Amino acid sequence: MKNLTWGILYSIFALLTIITFTQCGGSGKTEGKTKKGLEYTIFSKTPNAKKAVEGDFVTFFVTVKNFKDSILQPRQEVKAYEVKKDTSDKFNELFLLMKAGDSLVIKESTNSLLKEQEAFVKKRIAETKKQIEELKTGKDTKMPDSSRTQYIATLERDIKQATEQMEKPNPMLPKDKYIAYYFVVKEVMTKKQMEESKRLEQEKKDKEASEQIGKDETLIKEYAEKNKLKTEKTASGLHYIIEKQGEGDTPKAGEMIAVNYKGQLLDGKVFDTSIKEESEKAGLKQPGRTFEPLKFAVGQAQVIKGWDEGLMLFKKGGKGILLIPSGLAYGARGAGKDIPANSVLRFDVELVDIIKSTEQKK
Repeated sequence: MKNLTWGILYSIFALLTIITFTQCGGSGKTEGKTKKGLEYTIFSKTPNAKKAVEGDFVTFFVTVKNFKDSILQPRQEVKAYEVKKDTSDKFNELFLLMKAGDSLVIKESTNSLLKEQEAFVKKRIAETKKQIEELKTGKDTKMPDSSRTQYIATLERDIKQATEQMEKPNPMLPKDKYIAYYFVVKEVMTKKQMEESKRLEQEKKDKEASEQIGKDETLIKEYAEKNKLKTEKTASGLHYIIEKQGEGDTPKAGEMIAVNYKGQLLDGKVFDTSIKEESEKAGLKQPGRTFEPLKFAVGQAQVIKGWDEGLMLFKKGGKGILLIPSGLAYGARGAGKDIPANSVLRFDVELVDIIKSTEQKK
């Protein structure tokens, strides 16, 4: 189960925003009320087009506004949303009334949303308390002992934060107001059409990924040769150099580790480091940062794949270099303004510590 955070308090709201604000207009207008009591207006530009039926998949755009006409959720696209008759999703039934090109407007009371939000958060808190009890009694065997105590503390903190936030007024959902959902259907597809569309899209992604793997490998080899680095390579494509192996065992998946690091692009630009001297040398602006080793559970997808794999090659005190292809880093999405899309990354790392739990030490 994912940790409870402040974002969970808005998770119901986030789910509801799979619905778009556009300038509505057209040749047809239908008004009505759903089984769950939501009033709606549909504007149709293509009255003779085929309506969606159960089992179809719709692609639509969405923006959400509040009672002041301020945007809460900017325009976004939702692809291949399955239309069903019997569902807990209170908006789904409306897609059975719509065709490609149609626009929809819905207003919903914030009081109703607040009740749903409160019920959702209470349910998650109850689930988290149950998980904590299972962790404490040893019933939950999935969590390694090395990180059990810290994870319990994290869950307890999240419960406290969620409870405190739930008791405060929600600035995004003031009482006795409304939220307006506006969306437009871009496309209606049968299941067969949707599967074919997904297949073609996946083929395109696979081809691009394969081509990128080749490009990354070439870049890493050229970089290693230029900088006289003799690397070893894993099956995934990660290149690494162990400059100092360290002592003891290598960390196991799920164990907490502490790492000092410096990350840079292959052109030498440093984008992040846990070491103050390296930060100052690179001219990084990180006001208020506490420079100390980064602690996390390795092998748990809390960091990029190249780190999860690479750091389990070192022992405590070990130092070395990781040359990480983009597919094991931030891929085509990149990371902010400092790490462009499809960037190969270099990390100089030191495995400062493998943090054992009190139970293990005994």
